[in-house]
Amino acid sequence: MAPYLAPEWLEVEKELGGRLVLGGTMENYRAGGEAIAKYIRAHLPPPRDDGLEAVSVEYRLTPAVDIKVVFQDAFDGFSWTYENASKLGGDQRRVFMLGSSCGGTLSLATAHRLIELGREGQLKGVINMAGGTVHEANVPKHLQHLMKSMEENATDVPIIDGQTAKMINASTGLNKHADDEWLFPLLSSHLNKFPSVYLVACGADPLRDDNVAMEHELRSKRVKVKLDMYEGLPHVFWMFPTLSATKTFIGNLLAGIKFILE
Repeated sequence: MAPYLAPEWLEVEKELGGRLVLGGTMENYRAGGEAIAKYIRAHLPPPRDDGLEAVSVEYRLTPAVDIKVVFQDAFDGFSWTYENASKLGGDQRRVFMLGSSCGGTLSLATAHRLIELGREGQLKGVINMAGGTVHEANVPKHLQHLMKSMEENATDVPIIDGQTAKMINASTGLNKHADDEWLFPLLSSHLNKFPSVYLVACGADPLRDDNVAMEHELRSKRVKVKLDMYEGLPHVFWMFPTLSATKTFIGNLLAGIKFILE
Protein backbone atom coordinates (compact mmCIF):
# COMPACT_ATOMS: atom_id res chain seq x y z
CA MET A 1 0.00 0.00 0.00
CA ALA A 2 1.35 3.43 -0.97
CA PRO A 3 1.91 5.92 1.87
CA TYR A 4 -0.90 8.39 2.54
CA LEU A 5 -0.40 11.85 1.02
CA ALA A 6 -2.59 14.83 1.90
CA PRO A 7 -4.89 16.03 -0.94
CA GLU A 8 -3.45 19.55 -0.87
CA TRP A 9 0.04 18.13 -1.36
CA LEU A 10 -1.17 16.26 -4.44
CA GLU A 11 -2.35 19.61 -5.81
CA VAL A 12 1.20 20.98 -5.41
CA GLU A 13 2.50 17.99 -7.35
CA LYS A 14 0.11 18.80 -10.18
CA GLU A 15 1.46 22.35 -10.26
CA LEU A 16 5.04 21.05 -10.29
CA GLY A 17 4.20 18.63 -13.09
CA GLY A 18 4.90 15.47 -11.13
CA ARG A 19 6.39 14.03 -7.97
CA LEU A 20 9.76 15.44 -7.04
CA VAL A 21 12.07 13.08 -5.16
CA LEU A 22 15.60 14.14 -4.32
CA GLY A 23 17.72 11.08 -4.91
CA GLY A 24 20.42 9.39 -6.94
CA THR A 25 23.78 11.00 -6.27
CA MET A 26 24.47 13.95 -3.97
CA GLU A 27 24.84 16.10 -7.11
CA ASN A 28 21.34 15.07 -8.23
CA TYR A 29 20.05 15.75 -4.73
CA ARG A 30 21.41 19.30 -4.74
CA ALA A 31 20.16 19.95 -8.28
CA GLY A 32 16.69 18.88 -7.20
CA GLY A 33 16.96 21.21 -4.25
CA GLU A 34 17.60 24.08 -6.64
CA ALA A 35 14.44 23.19 -8.57
CA ILE A 36 12.44 23.31 -5.34
CA ALA A 37 14.06 26.61 -4.37
CA LYS A 38 13.00 28.14 -7.69
CA TYR A 39 9.38 27.22 -7.01
CA ILE A 40 9.56 28.54 -3.45
CA ARG A 41 11.09 31.89 -4.42
CA ALA A 42 8.20 32.49 -6.81
CA HIS A 43 5.63 32.01 -4.02
CA LEU A 44 7.27 33.52 -0.93
CA PRO A 45 5.11 35.93 1.09
CA PRO A 46 6.59 39.20 2.43
CA PRO A 47 8.68 38.87 5.62
CA ARG A 48 7.13 39.54 9.03
CA ASP A 49 8.51 40.72 12.35
CA ASP A 50 7.74 38.35 15.20
CA GLY A 51 9.98 39.99 17.79
CA LEU A 52 12.90 37.59 17.43
CA GLU A 53 16.52 38.20 16.54
CA ALA A 54 17.54 35.43 14.15
CA VAL A 55 21.13 34.43 13.39
CA SER A 56 21.63 32.13 10.41
CA VAL A 57 24.56 29.80 11.08
CA GLU A 58 26.38 28.59 7.99
CA TYR A 59 28.45 25.42 8.00
CA ARG A 60 30.80 23.76 5.58
CA LEU A 61 29.60 20.75 3.62
CA THR A 62 30.81 17.24 2.99
CA PRO A 63 32.70 15.90 1.10
CA ALA A 64 34.88 19.03 1.17
CA VAL A 65 35.18 18.56 4.94
CA ASP A 66 34.66 15.67 7.34
CA ILE A 67 31.13 15.33 8.73
CA LYS A 68 32.36 16.20 12.24
CA VAL A 69 33.56 19.56 10.93
CA VAL A 70 29.95 20.28 9.93
CA PHE A 71 28.79 19.63 13.50
CA GLN A 72 31.65 21.68 14.93
CA ASP A 73 30.79 24.61 12.65
CA ALA A 74 27.22 24.57 13.98
CA PHE A 75 28.49 24.41 17.55
CA ASP A 76 30.89 27.30 16.94
CA GLY A 77 28.05 29.29 15.38
CA PHE A 78 25.97 28.84 18.51
CA SER A 79 28.91 29.81 20.72
CA TRP A 80 29.49 33.02 18.77
CA THR A 81 25.80 33.89 18.91
CA TYR A 82 25.64 33.26 22.64
CA GLU A 83 28.71 35.38 23.32
CA ASN A 84 27.37 38.24 21.18
CA ALA A 85 23.67 37.98 22.03
CA SER A 86 23.41 41.40 23.69
CA LYS A 87 25.26 43.09 20.81
CA LEU A 88 22.73 41.56 18.43
CA GLY A 89 19.79 42.93 20.40
CA GLY A 90 18.99 39.63 22.07
CA ASP A 91 18.88 38.24 25.60
CA GLN A 92 21.66 35.79 26.45
CA ARG A 93 19.32 34.04 28.89
CA ARG A 94 16.88 33.20 26.09
CA VAL A 95 19.10 31.95 23.26
CA PHE A 96 17.64 28.89 21.56
CA MET A 97 18.63 26.91 18.48
CA LEU A 98 16.42 25.58 15.72
CA GLY A 99 16.68 24.10 12.28
CA SER A 100 14.97 22.04 9.60
CA SER A 101 16.29 18.68 8.43
CA CYS A 102 20.07 18.70 8.97
CA GLY A 103 19.76 21.99 10.83
CA GLY A 104 17.47 20.35 13.36
CA THR A 105 19.94 17.52 13.88
CA LEU A 106 22.73 20.06 14.40
CA SER A 107 20.61 21.90 16.96
CA LEU A 108 20.05 18.76 19.06
CA ALA A 109 23.70 17.82 18.61
CA THR A 110 24.76 21.22 19.92
CA ALA A 111 22.67 20.67 23.05
CA HIS A 112 24.49 17.38 23.62
CA ARG A 113 27.92 18.93 23.08
CA LEU A 114 27.23 21.84 25.42
CA ILE A 115 26.26 19.45 28.21
CA GLU A 116 29.35 17.35 27.51
CA LEU A 117 31.47 20.49 28.01
CA GLY A 118 29.62 21.61 31.15
CA ARG A 119 27.87 24.50 29.37
CA GLU A 120 24.28 23.23 29.33
CA GLY A 121 22.84 26.38 30.92
CA GLN A 122 23.72 28.43 27.85
CA LEU A 123 21.02 26.92 25.63
CA LYS A 124 17.45 27.78 26.61
CA GLY A 125 15.80 25.35 24.22
CA VAL A 126 16.03 23.37 20.98
CA ILE A 127 13.72 22.96 18.00
CA ASN A 128 14.26 20.06 15.60
CA MET A 129 12.03 20.21 12.54
CA ALA A 130 12.28 16.87 10.72
CA GLY A 131 15.97 16.29 11.36
CA GLY A 132 17.39 12.82 11.84
CA THR A 133 18.30 11.70 15.35
CA VAL A 134 19.59 8.14 14.92
CA HIS A 135 21.21 5.97 12.24
CA GLU A 136 18.67 3.49 10.91
CA ALA A 137 21.13 0.62 11.44
CA ASN A 138 21.79 1.50 15.08
CA VAL A 139 18.40 2.09 16.71
CA PRO A 140 18.41 1.07 20.40
CA LYS A 141 16.46 -2.16 20.92
CA HIS A 142 13.89 -0.63 23.24
CA LEU A 143 12.97 1.92 20.55
CA GLN A 144 12.89 -0.29 17.48
CA HIS A 145 9.11 -0.79 17.76
CA LEU A 146 8.69 2.96 17.20
CA MET A 147 10.90 3.16 14.11
CA LYS A 148 8.65 2.24 11.18
CA SER A 149 8.98 5.23 8.88
CA MET A 150 12.12 4.17 6.99
CA GLU A 151 10.22 1.10 5.81
CA GLU A 152 6.78 2.71 5.42
CA ASN A 153 8.20 5.64 3.46
CA ALA A 154 10.90 3.73 1.58
CA THR A 155 9.28 4.63 -1.76
CA ASP A 156 6.34 6.56 -3.21
CA VAL A 157 6.84 9.68 -1.10
CA PRO A 158 7.96 13.15 -2.26
CA ILE A 159 11.08 15.17 -1.43
CA ILE A 160 13.07 12.36 0.19
CA ASP A 161 12.38 8.65 0.51
CA GLY A 162 14.16 5.86 2.33
CA GLN A 163 16.76 5.45 -0.42
CA THR A 164 17.55 9.17 -0.30
CA ALA A 165 18.10 9.00 3.45
CA LYS A 166 20.47 6.06 3.02
CA MET A 167 22.34 7.86 0.22
CA ILE A 168 22.83 10.89 2.48
CA ASN A 169 24.20 8.73 5.30
CA ALA A 170 26.63 7.07 2.89
CA SER A 171 27.78 10.14 0.96
CA THR A 172 28.31 12.35 4.01
CA GLY A 173 30.26 9.75 5.95
CA LEU A 174 27.61 9.30 8.63
CA ASN A 175 27.69 5.53 8.11
CA LYS A 176 31.13 5.51 9.73
CA HIS A 177 29.80 7.15 12.89
CA ALA A 178 26.54 5.29 13.54
CA ASP A 179 27.30 4.96 17.26
CA ASP A 180 28.42 8.58 17.80
CA GLU A 181 26.09 10.26 20.29
CA TRP A 182 27.07 13.75 19.12
CA LEU A 183 26.15 13.08 15.49
CA PHE A 184 23.11 10.99 16.44
CA PRO A 185 21.62 12.74 19.48
CA LEU A 186 18.98 10.10 20.24
CA LEU A 187 21.96 8.11 21.58
CA SER A 188 23.10 10.94 23.86
CA SER A 189 23.98 9.86 27.38
CA HIS A 190 22.96 13.36 28.51
CA LEU A 191 19.32 13.39 27.38
CA ASN A 192 18.16 13.83 30.97
CA LYS A 193 19.96 17.20 31.05
CA PHE A 194 18.59 18.53 27.75
CA PRO A 195 16.82 21.89 27.74
CA SER A 196 13.19 22.16 26.60
CA VAL A 197 12.68 20.63 23.16
CA TYR A 198 10.06 21.17 20.45
CA LEU A 199 9.92 18.56 17.69
CA VAL A 200 8.23 18.44 14.29
CA ALA A 201 7.61 15.25 12.30
CA CYS A 202 6.17 14.75 8.81
CA GLY A 203 3.99 11.71 8.17
CA ALA A 204 5.28 10.98 4.64
CA ASP A 205 8.94 11.25 5.62
CA PRO A 206 11.42 8.40 6.19
CA LEU A 207 12.81 10.44 9.11
CA ARG A 208 9.39 10.82 10.75
CA ASP A 209 10.01 8.37 13.57
CA ASP A 210 13.41 9.81 14.46
CA ASN A 211 11.49 12.52 16.29
CA VAL A 212 8.82 10.11 17.53
CA ALA A 213 11.57 8.14 19.25
CA MET A 214 13.27 11.34 20.44
CA GLU A 215 10.05 12.56 22.03
CA HIS A 216 9.61 9.18 23.74
CA GLU A 217 13.13 9.19 25.18
CA LEU A 218 13.06 12.80 26.37
CA ARG A 219 9.67 12.35 28.01
CA SER A 220 10.86 9.19 29.75
CA LYS A 221 13.70 11.25 31.23
CA ARG A 222 11.29 14.00 32.37
CA VAL A 223 12.58 16.58 29.89
CA LYS A 224 10.03 19.18 28.80
CA VAL A 225 9.17 18.16 25.23
CA LYS A 226 6.43 18.66 22.65
CA LEU A 227 5.91 16.94 19.29
CA ASP A 228 3.71 18.10 16.40
CA MET A 229 2.97 15.53 13.68
CA TYR A 230 1.77 16.44 10.17
CA GLU A 231 0.13 13.41 8.59
CA GLY A 232 0.32 12.92 4.84
CA LEU A 233 2.96 15.59 4.28
CA PRO A 234 6.56 15.10 3.14
CA HIS A 235 9.93 16.07 4.55
CA VAL A 236 10.11 19.82 5.27
CA PHE A 237 6.79 20.49 3.50
CA TRP A 238 6.71 24.03 4.97
CA MET A 239 9.13 25.08 2.25
CA PHE A 240 6.00 25.35 0.10
CA PRO A 241 4.26 28.57 1.18
CA THR A 242 1.02 27.93 -0.76
CA LEU A 243 0.03 24.97 1.44
CA SER A 244 -2.57 25.69 4.11
CA ALA A 245 -0.59 23.25 6.25
CA THR A 246 2.34 25.67 6.07
CA LYS A 247 0.25 28.38 7.69
CA THR A 248 -0.70 25.89 10.41
CA PHE A 249 2.96 24.95 10.77
CA ILE A 250 4.02 28.58 11.25
CA GLY A 251 1.43 29.10 13.96
CA ASN A 252 2.51 25.92 15.71
CA LEU A 253 6.18 26.87 15.37
CA LEU A 254 5.56 30.20 17.10
CA ALA A 255 3.73 28.31 19.84
CA GLY A 256 6.67 25.89 20.00
CA ILE A 257 9.09 28.77 20.48
CA LYS A 258 6.94 30.06 23.32
CA PHE A 259 6.87 26.52 24.76
CA ILE A 260 10.66 26.22 24.97
CA LEU A 261 11.11 29.75 26.33
CA GLU A 262 8.51 29.51 29.11
